[in-house]
Amino acid sequence: MNQKLLKKTPEPIENIKDEAWLDKMERKSESSRTRVVAITSLKYFDIFYESQGVERHLDPSVVYGFIPKMIEQYLLWYNPKPNPNFLLRSDIRSICNSLDSFVGFMREDHKDIQQSENVTFKRKSSKTTEMYFGFIYMFFIKSWQHFLMTIYN
Repeated sequence: MNQKLLKKTPEPIENIKDEAWLDKMERKSESSRTRVVAITSLKYFDIFYESQGVERHLDPSVVYGFIPKMIEQYLLWYNPKPNPNFLLRSDIRSICNSLDSFVGFMREDHKDIQQSENVTFKRKSSKTTEMYFGFIYMFFIKSWQHFLMTIYN
């Protein structure tokens, strides 16, 4: 059933143009720094899902290759257009638990994760984590709006 849900998407989620989203964020804030922070947010989110063992997208040109798989998983949990023949409700708890795990991940040191040569992943402050989470939230809104428009049109 959920397999059919994803087949209704005419454009794969990973092909959504992130540049337009980044441009919009930069325009709204009137700061070029916003673009840098938004990109960093996506990078950390991708690192988190890689550390969780999520499958990477097959196309190596997809910059944040773990995020498309997680968006697909979140959409399966969300179940925006359920099959009326099955009683399957949205699993919002799993989405919340996953996002809570991301927040926990950001608040810990990860000596096993190399960010660059001789630099490991250091815990982020609560303010930094909150800021990154806000960008991730806005990115999901954009991705889900695109997805919902394609299945309901």
